[in-house]
Amino acid sequence: VDDTKSIVRLSNMVPGTTAGSIVRMFASAKNIIDDNDDTTIVTTDSVHFLNPTTALVRLPSSSVAQTIMESTEFKRHQLTSRHHVKAFPAKRSKVRDGYGGPNRSLPVYKQGFDMLVSGDVPTDDFFRSHSDVIHLRNLSPTITKKELTAFFQPFSLDYRDESGSIEFVFDADGLRTDRAYVGFDLPGEADSVFEKFASGRAQIGGDATTIAASSSSTAVLSKVKERTIRRGHKAERPVPRTEEELLDDLHSWERHVDPKDLQDLEEMGVTRDVLEEVFLTMRYKNRSLGPTDQARKGERLRPEYSRGDHYRRIVKLYIKTLKEVTATPDKPGLLYEGMFLPGQEVDLSIFDSERERIEGLRKAEE
Repeated sequence: VDDTKSIVRLSNMVPGTTAGSIVRMFASAKNIIDDNDDTTIVTTDSVHFLNPTTALVRLPSSSVAQTIMESTEFKRHQLTSRHHVKAFPAKRSKVRDGYGGPNRSLPVYKQGFDMLVSGDVPTDDFFRSHSDVIHLRNLSPTITKKELTAFFQPFSLDYRDESGSIEFVFDADGLRTDRAYVGFDLPGEADSVFEKFASGRAQIGGDATTIAASSSSTAVLSKVKERTIRRGHKAERPVPRTEEELLDDLHSWERHVDPKDLQDLEEMGVTRDVLEEVFLTMRYKNRSLGPTDQARKGERLRPEYSRGDHYRRIVKLYIKTLKEVTATPDKPGLLYEGMFLPGQEVDLSIFDSERERIEGLRKAEE
């Protein structure tokens, strides 16, 4: 060696440190020495290990070595670039072991044989609030939620929630790992990801359409399996529908009615156009029978009903009640007959005048 002052000694390294990691550490020092040359400062041939914790590194010159070693920025990088042993808390699983308490109504649990490690599964709230969840591994340590959101946005129908739909995995010391969970709101969105990346690997990071970025990495994707939820349920997500399907759901009230009941009402003088006007007014003017009836379970007026079931029940109840209270000349009903004295002839002319009134209203509308 011509210039021994160009050699630096690294000590107290973590056993297992490779020459490549040392080269990457010194590569960050190019901006310190203002070197515009594309050649690397250190190569793997410039690194010589004395033992697993000590190595000698040959730099281009003594001035470069002195500049780098006296740099506060490089010393800070040396401290932060040390290997960190990641530890994760773990606990035994719980399994049901009968019932106890008053009247033996409270479940009793005991420790199971499975070991649950923090980070191996998404948190309970995150899992419940998404239709499907994808697990990512081997992510770049510099990747951000914004980059992940941009990458998965083409696979989502709605705008993705940058903070709520991504969950990074942290170790026991609160340091971020190379793993993350990505949630999808609608059914089928996660499957579309694997249709494009059938190998289960994808370049993620930087620009969502390119891989020439410092935070780019080949991530490994796997879909989180569904599991049984003993208490509560996953958030309901409506399946996307076309405009034709939405309008059909709003206007198609006849599918909730027996055709025989419609025929009976026609004979009584209650036509379909009258019923349609009634039910469309209900649908558009009463929010509990319109958009609120199509909302997810916790947001509906009657959460015990399934989606759209409140409107269906109202339509059936309305038709049933209408048949019971509608009067005809053949069956005017006890209420109308009670307006006349015993033995007095029941005047049915009111039905003819009512029919004429309705026909006049229809002609006026035309």
